[in-house]
Amino acid sequence: MREQLRRELTKLSEQDVIEEIEASEWLAPVVIAKKANGDIRLCVDLRDLNAAIWVDRHPLPNIGEMLSTNETCGTAKNETCGTAKDETCGTAKNETCGTAKDETCGTAKDETCGTAKNETCGTAKDETCGTAKNETCGTAKNETCGTAKDETCGTAKNETCGIAKNETCGTAKNETCGTAKNETCGIAKNA
Repeated sequence: MREQLRRELTKLSEQDVIEEIEASEWLAPVVIAKKANGDIRLCVDLRDLNAAIWVDRHPLPNIGEMLSTNETCGTAKNETCGTAKDETCGTAKNETCGTAKDETCGTAKDETCGTAKNETCGTAKDETCGTAKNETCGTAKNETCGTAKDETCGTAKNETCGIAKNETCGTAKNETCGTAKNETCGIAKNA
């Protein structure tokens, strides 16, 4: 039995499984067990040694700790959850969950699809900030700011700001439809 033990210890030492040391206070008793084929198995009782080891010196994080450290206050990257075709006003990359300037989809200036200046996507395709296609700010197609097609800001077609067609509607000299000299549609011609 001692010869078998010596051969087993030599084999384990050559494989760098064990190494010879001087006497230590951390000795663990070895129990020799015979295998069915006649070889021996070395069984080490590590209960005393385990009692002296510092438990969890390098603990592994559990799943809850790993998920909580990887949280961010935004949502998933590159979502496009808009309401019309070709919108980019979802919960897109680089949001900071706030209302500060230069957000992708917040409530501050220079947003892509918020409620402030320079919006890109409203409630219909390709509008700037209105409710119909290709308008700038009005309620009908291709107007700038009025209520009828192709007007600038009045109430009839092709007027600038007045009451009748082709007026300019000021109150100073040389106007098209004011109350001063050289009017076209005022109270008295060339008054």
